[in-house]
Order: sequence, then C-alpha cells, then structure tokens
Amino acid sequence: MVERGTAALLRCAIWRIVLATAVVTSAVITGTAHGQRLDISGPEEVAAARWQRLTNQPPFHTDSANLMTDGTVLVHEYGTPNWWRLTPDVNGSYLNGTWSQVASLQHSYGPLYFANAVLPDGRLIVEGGEYNLASQSSRTKAQSTTR
Repeated sequence: MVERGTAALLRCAIWRIVLATAVVTSAVITGTAHGQRLDISGPEEVAAARWQRLTNQPPFHTDSANLMTDGTVLVHEYGTPNWWRLTPDVNGSYLNGTWSQVASLQHSYGPLYFANAVLPDGRLIVEGGEYNLASQSSRTKAQSTTR
C-alpha cells in the first residue's frame, strides 16, 4: 500500500504535468493560428473573389456542383438523372476546362431537390429527392428565367 504522503506527491506531479501540457498546447495553437498570413489579403483578395464566365459553357442546365477529390467538378443536370464532369485544363484552370457526360443515375430517378456529398474516398453520394424528373413545363420555365 502506498503511503498517504507519496500518493499526494504523485497526484500533485500528475496535475503539474497536465497543467504544463495544457499551457504548451494552448501556446502552440495560439501561435500557429493567430495572425497567420494567408497571402490573399489586401487588393488580391478582391480580385480572387470575382466570378468569371467559363469559356466553355455547359451544354445543359446546371444544378448541384461538387468539387471532387481529384480536382474535377461533378455537376447534376437539372431535372434529369444525368451528371457531367468539368475537367480543368492543363494549367488547372476551370475557365478553359472541358465538359464530359459521366454515368447517369437510374433512368427513373432525376430529382429536383436532393442531398449529396463527396466522401473522403472520392465517391459522390446522392440521397433522397423530391419532385422527381421535373416536368417539361417546369424545365421550360427554368430555362427562360436562367437565360
């Protein structure tokens, strides 16, 4: 059995180690996160935030867009089961990227509203959905309002 004095000293030593670890961790987090320059402040930040029109416009009406882990963008075609991939050019620019159609969902599944996310392994998950295969009249209305 450990004597009371030894147990008290051991508890005191453990608390000092815990406290020292917390102080060091706090200093490291504060030192690395506070005031870091991200190289996009000042006039460059405004220029980086501008929207630009793609040189190669998509040949369909866009819906949900997802940046994939390989750097391409998967985009759902409005009201259909079709998906398209925007691949950046050799310089990594999406402005001059190219469009290609990729695998579609089953032919009877083309929801207007749904949830989707890119998984850590690079796959895209599509869940749920409402207003399946939007009627032609709603597509025509959407096309006339987006142009």
